[in-house]
Amino acid sequence: MHTPEPRAGGELSSPAGAALAGWRAVLARPGLEGYALGLLLVAAALPVRFPVPVLGRSVSIFDLAVAALLVPWLVLVRRHGWPRVPWPYLVLGGLLLGLGVVSLAWTVDRGDTLVHVVGSAESLLVFGYAVTFLRRTGERAWHRWAQCFVVLLVVPGLLLWLGVPGFGPPAEVDPRSGDYWSYFVRLSHPFIGRSNNLAALLVLLAVPLSSWALRTRRRLDVTAALGAAVALVLTLSRGALLSLGLVLVVFLAGDRRLRRPVIRALRWVLPVIAVAALVAALNPLTRELILARLSAVNIQARLDLLALFRDEFGPRWLLGAGAGTGVDVHNTYAQQLLSFGLIGGTAVIVAIVLTGIWWFRPHPHTRPVLTRIVGLGVAAALLSFAVESSFEGTLLRPLIWLVWGMLATLVTRPRHRTLGPSGFRSGDVTRGPGSSPG
Repeated sequence: MHTPEPRAGGELSSPAGAALAGWRAVLARPGLEGYALGLLLVAAALPVRFPVPVLGRSVSIFDLAVAALLVPWLVLVRRHGWPRVPWPYLVLGGLLLGLGVVSLAWTVDRGDTLVHVVGSAESLLVFGYAVTFLRRTGERAWHRWAQCFVVLLVVPGLLLWLGVPGFGPPAEVDPRSGDYWSYFVRLSHPFIGRSNNLAALLVLLAVPLSSWALRTRRRLDVTAALGAAVALVLTLSRGALLSLGLVLVVFLAGDRRLRRPVIRALRWVLPVIAVAALVAALNPLTRELILARLSAVNIQARLDLLALFRDEFGPRWLLGAGAGTGVDVHNTYAQQLLSFGLIGGTAVIVAIVLTGIWWFRPHPHTRPVLTRIVGLGVAAALLSFAVESSFEGTLLRPLIWLVWGMLATLVTRPRHRTLGPSGFRSGDVTRGPGSSPG
C-alpha cells in the first residue's frame, strides 16, 4: 500500500492530511490572539443572559467576555500597533456612539438610550477585537475560525428543535404566542433570537465560506459552506434570502469579473434547497406551518409598521425620540430617523450605505476580487435591513459588527503563497487540481 509522502511542513498530500493541517493552524499554539478570539466567538455564539438586580436589566456572557478581553486587546495593540480599520466603519461607529450620547439630552427613555450607547461602544470594541486578533492569522486558519463560528451558531438552533433542555426559547416569550412557535418552525437561536437574527449573521459568513470552498475544493470546506447555506435557507428569512438573490442578479449583470465565480456558486442552489427541504420535512412544525410563512400576512404587517412610522416621525422630526427608543418599525433605516431625527438619522443612513459601497471600490490595501465577492454578502445584509430590525438589537448589533470586523480582516490581509493539495504553489489561495485562478 502506498503511503502519502509528507509535504514540506509535515502535512500529508491527502485531502484528510490537508484538512488536518488547517485545523492545526487553528489549534496548535494559538497564542494570545487565538485564545482571545476563541473566547470571543464562543461567547458570541452562546450569549446566555442573566439578570443583574443592581442594574435592573440583564447582561450576557458576551458582554462579560467583551469587558474581559479589553486588557489582552490593549496588550496586543501595544505589541503590534493599531490595526487597519476601514474608514466607513469608523464613521458609522462614531456617529452611532456620538449621536447616542447627545440624544441623552432629549430622549423619551434615558434607560433605553444608555443601553444603545453601551451597545454602540461594544460594537466598536468587538470590531477592533476582530481585526486585531485575526490580522496575523493565515487565510486557511481564518476560514477555520469562520467555520467554527458557523457551527457554534447553528448547533444551538438544532438543539432547540430537538427539545434539549437549556436550549429553549427565551423565558420571557409567551409559549402561547406565535413568536414562541416561530422558534420551532424556522431555524432560530435560543439566545440570539428568532430566525431573522440568525440569518443576519449567516448571510455575511456564507459568502466567504462558499468562495473559499470553490477555490480549495476540499471536502471539509465544501461541507462547511453547504452547511452554512442550508442553515441560511432553513431560517426562512425572506428578507435575507431575497436580498442575497437580488444582489447576485445585479452583480451578475453588472460585473463581469464576478460573473464566473458567482455562476459556479449557483450550481450549489439545488443541492442546498434539497437538503434544506429534507431537514424541514423531518421537523413536524416546519412541515405543518411553512405555508403560513409563505403567506402575505407578514408583508401586510410590515406595511402597517411603515404607516406607524409616519405617525411617530411627525412630532419629533427634527431631533428624534432618542437612540434606542420608540416603536420598532422593522426597518433599520426608518429607525434611524425615529431615533435621531431628520439630520442625524440621514447621516447614519448615509454612513451605513457607505460601509456597503466600500467593498466595491478599489483600495490599495485590499484584495480586489475577494473584496467584491465578500461584499456580496455585506450588500445583501444591508439590503435586508430595509425590511428587518436586526441591526437595532441590543445583542445582535455588536455581533454583526464582530462579523464585519472578521470580514474586513480577511480582505485586507497580505497575499500569501500557499501550498495546494497537489503540492504546487498558488498566488494567494490554495487551489485544488483543475481549479481556475481567481
